Amino acid sequence: TFHEQGGLVGLDWVQTFLKEPGMELVHTCGAMADAVAPDHMDLIKDVVSVWNPQTREFHSLLALGSEVAGHPRITHGGLTAAILDETTGMLVYEGKRAGWLGPGQAFTARLEVDYRRPLPVDVEVVCTASLLETQGRKIWVRTEMRDRPGGEIYAEGKALFVSVKQPEQAT
Repeated sequence: TFHEQGGLVGLDWVQTFLKEPGMELVHTCGAMADAVAPDHMDLIKDVVSVWNPQTREFHSLLALGSEVAGHPRITHGGLTAAILDETTGMLVYEGKRAGWLGPGQAFTARLEVDYRRPLPVDVEVVCTASLLETQGRKIWVRTEMRDRPGGEIYAEGKALFVSVKQPEQAT
């Protein structure tokens, strides 16, 4: 099975990707299923989350199963959007944790998704998020989903996050 073969970290392209300067594995809430048996419904086979503080990019690597279809053999667009949202949110979280995005929680206020081509089921993808700009409590993040670093783009988007007003900001 996929997990017996090492999951995502057993793939050559993932090993190469993880060796790039600055890459740090992150245990996100969504990726903490390591202690759980592989997904019995064959939805998401594996997740690896990677933060690179040098480039200020967050990467979500996923192995999608066969049961994520919205149309026959094509991944549901809602799942694609959810992965983009989760990846952009993790970039904002890491930026706040590192201190370069300001204090307080932030929430997705808007997510724009451009679907470039149908994403097949049973594939591995890498979703990357990077900061576009900030303005006060607003944070804009760019994201894209590819079949591997530098590969075909399946979806790309832009997210707007808004940080919660801090007590000193409230009027």
